[in-house]
Amino acid sequence: MTERQHEVALTHEEVNEILQKCGHGALLVGGQALAFWAAYYDVEPVGELSKNRLRNLETLSSKRDATGIAQAELSIVVAGKFVSAMVDSRGEKRTVLAAVERIARIALDKGLVAVAVDYGIDPLAAVPASRIDSPEFWTRRWPQIQTEVAELRRKHAQRAARRPPARTARAPR
Repeated sequence: MTERQHEVALTHEEVNEILQKCGHGALLVGGQALAFWAAYYDVEPVGELSKNRLRNLETLSSKRDATGIAQAELSIVVAGKFVSAMVDSRGEKRTVLAAVERIARIALDKGLVAVAVDYGIDPLAAVPASRIDSPEFWTRRWPQIQTEVAELRRKHAQRAARRPPARTARAPR
């Protein structure tokens, strides 16, 4: 009979303690590694990669090909994994909510909303909303973000319907 393995999220303090005991030979993998090194180097990668990849599609016609679109889609997945790792590691609620706000700013960027809608790439897909333990977030902020994004997308769709379609590598969704 096989014993079932369960993944356990570690806090930053626990990871630091393990690394101190293991020395330089320790190896972190997956979301824990991403969360640990981002904290270690004091960077806020949540959304930055996504914003840059979406901005590439907005401004660089050379990036409007299958590769550029796939990079933008993958960047949303990476941001989602990062936020999920923050939630899994029992990070501070305000840190998780700050990450959500960074992603919301991308979704609410007027230039990037056009790219997101035209290519069917949703930055809000990076937010593991159902896993965020905050009544205020659920009752106030998340509905507010969704409403604001939906309104921007509606306005973009109206503008797009009034002008001839642009040529792209992949037809917008």
